[in-house]
Amino acid sequence: MKEENGKEKKIVELEPEVAQTVFWENSLEPEREMDEAGIINLVSQSVWKFFEDNRQTLANELGIDELDLVLADARILGAESNKKQIFRIEELLGSKNPFKIKTYLTVADRDHLPEEAVTILEPGAVRAHLAGKSQKKPVLFLESGNDATYFYFASPTGTKRLSSWPWGLKSVLQGMEKELATDAEVNREIYLRYINNEVSEEARRAIERSFTSSLEEFQRGLAANLHNYKEELSEYQRLPAFYRASFRLPEWVYEKRFAADGRRILLKKPEEADISLLFADENVAAREEFSEKTLQRIKWLMA
Repeated sequence: MKEENGKEKKIVELEPEVAQTVFWENSLEPEREMDEAGIINLVSQSVWKFFEDNRQTLANELGIDELDLVLADARILGAESNKKQIFRIEELLGSKNPFKIKTYLTVADRDHLPEEAVTILEPGAVRAHLAGKSQKKPVLFLESGNDATYFYFASPTGTKRLSSWPWGLKSVLQGMEKELATDAEVNREIYLRYINNEVSEEARRAIERSFTSSLEEFQRGLAANLHNYKEELSEYQRLPAFYRASFRLPEWVYEKRFAADGRRILLKKPEEADISLLFADENVAAREEFSEKTLQRIKWLMA
């Protein structure tokens, strides 16, 4: 991602344990014909209001006090008025027509903020957003790390993390420890050899028994979360489910459907995408000045 001076703008990725990125859209209705300052103020206040209205919930999801939650980054990804794309603030000057903005904001634990002013993103949320954008329809996006699995919902109107549950590589290795009576570090090596098809047939069967049992925990977690968000997802009965893990998975994970809270789920492998692709759209780059002025105003609100 480039700044106006042509230099690369640094993107910092913060893990979901300490940050969350939310994509959303909002319709704004000017009460009068506005100048540039009025437009920037209206847009920045809508972003700030979203942060304030959801501050307690977002802090709870990160397990921190709401006073330790900060608005780390925000950017305008789209804007339109009367079905016409808006790229510059000047295009809204003197208008009283409603306009819509699409934006993201990243909140984070203040103790994990980088020292320099940069673009700050939660990578899982960005990958979920890109998956939904490529499909052009609502999708579920699941991402497992070492300790937990994160559950995202992406639609044309926004992307957000719904929840998480404690299942990841650690769960897989703990299951192997019970099955093989070996310790975690040895199991990491055995698991990698299994993935590379470098173990005996007997070992393969034992590891697959263990992994299948552990995967059932993952499936129960997904079913529980689908149930918890049944009302929110009720109008989407045929949601594609994309699944990515920070560790390699057996290919057969993506080959079998399973039941989860009344749905038949087939996990799909998403295309691997660099999160900087979020800014590859020329329309996003064209709104960079709009974003920078809005973010500067938000910083004043935070002061």
